[in-house]
Amino acid sequence: MSEEEGAKLQFAMEGPSAASILKLASESRCTQQIRPPGTDAAHACLFRPVGQAALCAEQLKATDSWPNASALASARSTFFNMSVLLVGDSTLENKQRVLDLVLHVNSSCKRGPGSCFVSVGRHLTRSPKACPSVRDFERSGLRRDFDVVVFNAGMHYLSPHYPNRTSFSGYLSQLRDCAGMLTSQYPQARLVYMLTNRICISSWRGGFFEQAQLMENRTEDLNFNMQWSDIGVQSVRVAEREVAREQGWVLLDGQTANHCSCSGLKDGRHFLPLVPNFLVRLTRLVKSMPSRGMSGR
Repeated sequence: MSEEEGAKLQFAMEGPSAASILKLASESRCTQQIRPPGTDAAHACLFRPVGQAALCAEQLKATDSWPNASALASARSTFFNMSVLLVGDSTLENKQRVLDLVLHVNSSCKRGPGSCFVSVGRHLTRSPKACPSVRDFERSGLRRDFDVVVFNAGMHYLSPHYPNRTSFSGYLSQLRDCAGMLTSQYPQARLVYMLTNRICISSWRGGFFEQAQLMENRTEDLNFNMQWSDIGVQSVRVAEREVAREQGWVLLDGQTANHCSCSGLKDGRHFLPLVPNFLVRLTRLVKSMPSRGMSGR
């Protein structure tokens, strides 16, 4: 590892600790910003109060979910040699935030290697969307020759922020359509679907927590499958696995289970300290996948 890379990855030079986790949060410009669920804000910045970082570090140690500096440097090098498009909600946006502000990876939206993020919910409506329309992609001027596409669309379909949430079958249909559109829009790209993050009810307060408790045992309720809780997450993951099987996407789990101390107070679904490990696992996965066509820039 070069001296320059070591300086950029200083937070990873030691094992997980309160200090290294807070260093990552600081480099991501995510220090001490706590926002309630349903806010259209920089969700990557959600974090818990003082003292929680040490508890998060213990969970990361127990699951071996904090990459060493050498592994992270290797991942960073890979992002400098391939173009990646991230399509999703704020749970993928926080990956882009770390790529940009911590790993200093270039934008690949128009050309060259690096990463590019496209939001599925930038313009919030009463109903969640699986992805932008084909016209949105065309108007944005995005390139068509990305090496990798990483996609996720699950969390918004559970969130009470959207009053017009669809049924499980509606989500499956929209997810299938969107995955098919991305497959055809980016015919050369390796296709990776990120399973929707697990949800930590223990992180919530107020109405969201009360609603989750209320729905937990309402097994006869028609909305049970798509409730705002980890039960709902397991439902949308069924749809995600099915679409991936049908269309040839490779699954990648953010491995957020058992890491509730690494999510923000009033949040419970964004896990900034897990992002470095996710990026390392993504690059390793991509290297093992066969190309879908001739790569070009």
